Amino acid sequence: MDATIQVRAEYKTLLKDDATKHGIYIVEIVDSEEATEDVTALDISPEGATITYEADQENVFTPVVPSSCSFTLYAITDTHVTKLKKIAKSDAGRYSVRVR
Repeated sequence: MDATIQVRAEYKTLLKDDATKHGIYIVEIVDSEEATEDVTALDISPEGATITYEADQENVFTPVVPSSCSFTLYAITDTHVTKLKKIAKSDAGRYSVRVR
């Protein structure tokens, strides 16, 4: 089964190669166990997602580059809070984050 989208947040940022244009990015939390997609739209902080790579500068051909992704979502309603608590209390590996 493909992972289904459960939470989505969009944000805009200036493009590095053209500061006059905005890029639209989407952060999604996907569920690997739920067959039914139930998308809850949340607000995200103005910074959006921050992806940090922890590459070995000595070996640029490392096949796996450790990384982390951080972001802040705003829970406005009780439904938002309930959904985020369910994700936070889930077994490790059930949910994943996609940034596109």
